[in-house]
Amino acid sequence: MDVVMLSLRTARGLDLKSLGKAFGSSTLLSVCEVYKPHIESGHVVCLDEQREIAAEEFSSSLSEGNKINEVLVYIRLSDPDGFLLSNELISLAFNVLAPYVSEVSNAS
Repeated sequence: MDVVMLSLRTARGLDLKSLGKAFGSSTLLSVCEVYKPHIESGHVVCLDEQREIAAEEFSSSLSEGNKINEVLVYIRLSDPDGFLLSNELISLAFNVLAPYVSEVSNAS
C-alpha cells in the first residue's frame, strides 16, 4: 500500500504492470475503473511507455478488458489539480486494494 501512495505522488506515477503482477489483472482493472472519472476530468493522467494516453483511448481500452494491460503502463496525478486531490485519489486505490491486502494479512 505504501508503494501505491508514494508512486502516485511522483512524476512517473504508479507502475501498473507491477501492480497487476502483485494483485492480479482483475484488481488492476478495478483500479482503472475507479479512476475512470478522474482520468476523464484530467486529475489522473494515463501513460504508455512514451506518451500520455487520451481519456478516450483509455476508456476504449478499458471496455476491451485485457487490452488495458497492453496499452497502459503508468497512471499519475496531474499537476497541479490531481496533486491537490491526492489524498482522495490515493484512498480510492486503497479501497480497491484493501480486501486483497487484508486477505494476505489474515493468511500470514
